[in-house]
Amino acid sequence: MSESIGVIEPTEADVDLARQSHNRVMRAVDDPAQRLWITAQSFGKVELPHSVLGAIAAILRELAAGHTVSLQTVDDEELSTTAAAAILGMSRPTLINLLDAGEIPFRWVGSHRRITRAAVLAHQARTADGRSGPLRSRADRLADLEEMADTTHRLGLGY
Repeated sequence: MSESIGVIEPTEADVDLARQSHNRVMRAVDDPAQRLWITAQSFGKVELPHSVLGAIAAILRELAAGHTVSLQTVDDEELSTTAAAAILGMSRPTLINLLDAGEIPFRWVGSHRRITRAAVLAHQARTADGRSGPLRSRADRLADLEEMADTTHRLGLGY
């Protein structure tokens, strides 16, 4: 069962600060030597694990875009193939192929496949490294299309 930890609805000030912070945090994500500290007047300076940098970067990216963010714990909640496919942004038959190929673990409940939310999110994290297909943001996909159109125009290839 998953448990909602909190919802962050960004103000304009939050959006601006998230935009400024996101790029700086992203530079630290791929460098395990980087250390993350939070400082507050009430409790001083506290070091956080490096493993949370990616989550913080993702939160900042969404806040910078003005999106509301919800944090959730992931336990052993089981999903139907339809729900898992929706999370992954793919068709159910494509998900079934991945399950049958052993790329995502699942179990049978009668004649139905059940996948843990943790397994779905782990697959999403593994495949998101290349940022292909539906895992990429709409803005990134549109930017790529604009770049392709510019290149086509510059080379005189037409449509």
